[in-house]
Amino acid sequence: MKTSARSKPSGTVALLGGFAEYLYLLPNTPVFKVPEVLPDDVAVLTELFAVTHSLELAAKMPRPAGFRPDDTVAVVGVGPVGVVHVAKAALMGAGRVIGIDQHHARLDIASDLGATDCIEASDDPGHVTDEVLRQVPGGVDVVVDATGHPSSFGTAMSLLRDGGTLLEVGAFVDLGPVDLNPADLLGRNLSLVGVAGEDARCYSDTLQMLADHHERIPFHRAVTHHFDIEEAETAMQTALAAGDAMKVVIRPSSAS
Repeated sequence: MKTSARSKPSGTVALLGGFAEYLYLLPNTPVFKVPEVLPDDVAVLTELFAVTHSLELAAKMPRPAGFRPDDTVAVVGVGPVGVVHVAKAALMGAGRVIGIDQHHARLDIASDLGATDCIEASDDPGHVTDEVLRQVPGGVDVVVDATGHPSSFGTAMSLLRDGGTLLEVGAFVDLGPVDLNPADLLGRNLSLVGVAGEDARCYSDTLQMLADHHERIPFHRAVTHHFDIEEAETAMQTALAAGDAMKVVIRPSSAS
């Protein structure tokens, strides 16, 4: 859903679409134009894809850390944030991209967006580690922890090769602490990078990337549900319930 702008008689600018009538943009807030070639179901992924500058940060890190073409990337949790990291890692030339999640439907979408391997997580925390290390002896180069729950942090670290890099992109809210022994980081020469969200400086390049590749890569598969504005409460509940839901889109009413 694109957001349009129109001038009011007072000279101010009104934004139309979504919850725009309830927003106030501070002076100097960056505003980005969505390319006309982008379908709405791809344009709505812009904010999520802007979080994948985490992989670009990793690409700038010196070895033995960082991310290079042909590296192996594992994404733990392929919900909305995780699945766009799958797509971005593939676009950046990863040799293997391993998607890990408890929900089979999400793994199907991850496969469509670039995952070369998919692992369905179980209640046994060691299952994922054993399976990844079986497929990639010695561990993977980069792990993206995108579950949003602290319980996956230890598993994410266990998947790394010595000298590997862990990108934590899912812990946006405080759901509790985890045990972390600094000696594990030091002894294995691991790098830990926390990314708090999207970077506005990445939006222009992100929009261009989506415009360049959306006809070849089915980004729209990450949008699983659509609701009318009158169904906003149901839409929110659907998004929070996870399961088969990925990106949930609310459409403006036809009257608007």
